[in-house]
Amino acid sequence: MEFDKRYKGFVVLTFMRRWAFIVFVVGMLVLMLLFSLPSKMVESDLELQSLGLNEKVEVYGEVVSERVIYPGTSLLKLDNGIDIVFEGLESFLGKDVRVFGMVSVYGARKQISAREILF
Repeated sequence: MEFDKRYKGFVVLTFMRRWAFIVFVVGMLVLMLLFSLPSKMVESDLELQSLGLNEKVEVYGEVVSERVIYPGTSLLKLDNGIDIVFEGLESFLGKDVRVFGMVSVYGARKQISAREILF
């Protein structure tokens, strides 16, 4: 009789482990799908202000001003009025750039935290 109780407990634990593994695999697939979604193309500052936080975005433009916020971090302003926070030492002033990043907020204005800048 005691053997049957232990056996049933083992079966229940094995069943739970299988379901936990299935839920884990499905969750990982959903996360991979979310990370592989394409970024949204942003054309203007008004369009950027309408997006939610942490959305993946892509923007094109010419850098018209560049300001060092603190060593290693710069604030770039594009010709379409979009602000980009960039961590790095390179200067992009006067260059046409393509920026991939995430929407972030500073004060009441939204800006792009750059992940990658191509020129």
